[in-house]
Parts: sequence; structure tokens; C-alpha cells
Amino acid sequence: MIQKTARPALLIAVADLLIKLIPLGGDRTLIPGVLMLHPVTNHGVAFGFFAASPLVNIALTGIITLAAAVWLYAHPPRGLFREGAAMMLGGSLGNLLDRVIHGAVSDYLLLTFVSFPVFNLADIFITLGAGILILSLLLSGKAENQWP
Repeated sequence: MIQKTARPALLIAVADLLIKLIPLGGDRTLIPGVLMLHPVTNHGVAFGFFAASPLVNIALTGIITLAAAVWLYAHPPRGLFREGAAMMLGGSLGNLLDRVIHGAVSDYLLLTFVSFPVFNLADIFITLGAGILILSLLLSGKAENQWP
């Protein structure tokens, strides 16, 4: 059962790292008025917080990601909850590996129609995964229904 969570999580982390290997150059519009490539380096965590503590960020992200993986291994979820958990775990692992390899997270997507921080594929999966987890809980009515 754990493979149904681990495989998608690893695929997401690898896809995130592969995309970050593509040289993006400078700013480029992808969808006029909506989305552009805007490569930046984020030494902090969410929205650039704690940028002055890169080792603390790596340690905390590593501990949280490892704790989530161990917990999911011990309590394999099912259904939509599993999919959301895999997305969040993969996104977290992608950003963690980026921090360990490069010392910071590479962000490159910028919404141009609203003021919002630059983000990356791993961030998208973390956000989608959280939304799916919430949807799963709302549809089931109980968190207990998500585990065998």
C-alpha cells in the first residue's frame, strides 16, 4: 500500500528537480497577463521567511518531511487522502532536495494578475495536495475513514 503513496511522491520530487535543471534565462511571459517565468532563488521557507537561517530551514524541512513519510508508512492512507498526501510529500521532498543540493529553493513561476510570491512545481503540488486532503475530509466527513 505504501507504494501507492511513495511512488507518486518520488515522481513529483524528481520532476521538480528536473525542471529546475532547465536553464530559464531571464523573465519570459508564458500567458500574457496571467503567468510568467521569473527565476529567483529563495533562501527562506514559505514566502521567503527565515531566509537568514538556511541550515535551520534544511533541518526543519528534513525533519518534517521525514516525520510525514514515516507516519504515512505506519498509517497508509487510501483514496483521495492518499493522493493528496503523496502530492504534499513529493513537493516537500522536491524543495528539500533543492535546498540540500543548491542551498536554496529555485522558484520561477510568477502570477502577473495578482501580487503573490514566485513559486515552483513543488509548491504547486504541496498546495494541490493540501486542497485534496481538505476535500477528502469534507467528502468523507471523518479523517478515520481515510485509513484501513
